[in-house]
Amino acid sequence: MDDLSCDFIHFFNPIYIKLIELCGSNLERFTPLKDLKKLGFHIIRSKGNRGALANLLLFNEISSFFKIIEKYNYNFKECQTVYDLLYEKRNLLNIIDTIGIELCDKICKNLKEEDENFYHPKIFKKALKKGILGRKNKTKISDIL
Repeated sequence: MDDLSCDFIHFFNPIYIKLIELCGSNLERFTPLKDLKKLGFHIIRSKGNRGALANLLLFNEISSFFKIIEKYNYNFKECQTVYDLLYEKRNLLNIIDTIGIELCDKICKNLKEEDENFYHPKIFKKALKKGILGRKNKTKISDIL
């Protein structure tokens, strides 16, 4: 989407992530938002950039993780161990598998179009060539690491 001047609501997948991003001026009056707040969703306003806020944060983190492995030749297990210690066993690979490799690749491509310094991990194309899609087909990105 090149023109982000339109109003949109960004729901997250999987839906148990109770975060919704609004981009646009007339969305507060969108009646179902009140119901979503009652269901425990956090609703934030996006600035209209590619990836909105949450994907921008998450995919810059994913990008950095794989840049260290792919560009600087660090071992995956070493990186995962350090990551586990720093972030209390938060597993980026599980997050990627949940989102889906195809979607992760598309989001990274989109972010790279806006920011030429964004690192688009090569592992996504490699996984897709091998039919690894994540939970969608019960495969894991870790299968190729």
